[in-house]
Amino acid sequence: MEKLKYKEGDFFAVSLNKSEENIKKFLPPYAFGRIIAILPSKNQIVEFFRYFGEMENNTDIFLKSGRLFNPVSTAGGLYSGRWRVIKSDPNYNREDAKFSQIKLGKYSDDFPHLSQIWIGGKTYPASKEDFKDVEPYIIYAPQQLEQRLRDILNID
Repeated sequence: MEKLKYKEGDFFAVSLNKSEENIKKFLPPYAFGRIIAILPSKNQIVEFFRYFGEMENNTDIFLKSGRLFNPVSTAGGLYSGRWRVIKSDPNYNREDAKFSQIKLGKYSDDFPHLSQIWIGGKTYPASKEDFKDVEPYIIYAPQQLEQRLRDILNID
C-alpha cells in the first residue's frame, strides 16, 4: 500500500472487511472517522462516527450521526494507506472536535503514583477515581480498531 499524507481535520474511511485481501482492495462496508490531532510522536487522536455502510463523502452525515465511542490514539492506518482520506476540511480547528475535553489515561494498580490522565494535550497526575469513562491511552494498531468497530457495529 502506498504511504499517504494526511492532516488534522481530514475525514477518512475504514474498510470493515474481515478478509485482509478485501481490506487491501478497500471493499465495503466502511466506517468513517476524522483525524482530531496529530501528536509530536506522530500518532493520531481520531474519532469514529456512528454512520457506517457504503462510501459517503457528505461529512455532515458523519457529524450528525455522532461519535461511536470516545476518541482514541492510533498509528499506521492512515500512513500505510490501509485507511483512506476521503475529504479534507481546510477550516478545521481542533476545537471542532472538542479537543480540549478529550481524555486518555494510563492507570497502574501496581504503581498508582505513576498513573496519569491526558486531557486536551496536557498530562496530569491522576487517582483511580479520575479514570471513570476515560479511554485508555493506548496507541492502537489499525487492526485492533477495525475489530472494535466490527464488534460495536455487529459486522461479521
